[in-house]
Amino acid sequence: MIKFFAQQTARGGPQQLRKGVAGKTIGARRSRKIVKDAVYGVTRPAIRRLARRGGVKRMSATIYEETRKVLKDHLTEVLYALQKMGRTLYGFDPAMGHLVVDKAHRRHKQIVLRH
Repeated sequence: MIKFFAQQTARGGPQQLRKGVAGKTIGARRSRKIVKDAVYGVTRPAIRRLARRGGVKRMSATIYEETRKVLKDHLTEVLYALQKMGRTLYGFDPAMGHLVVDKAHRRHKQIVLRH
């Protein structure tokens, strides 16, 4: 418990001093990282910019989730098309929705998506 005492200074006015037991603090609490779907990396402003480029003037609030869903479905179809062509893309798992590193197949030809 920290106690406060008033003490006279050289000017004559009261000053607050902290007195009490030192070194009895509790350490910082660690927080666990929450795994989110990678499609949420496509932010609302990014979706707005794409819509503006397409000529959209005003958007509903529900359009953001719908856009993310359509984007994820389209990328999944691209992955399956590449796989059918024999050019497998490693690093994206459509079922999980986030990046995965597959070290067992590094010698195969890879296609890398860049921002």
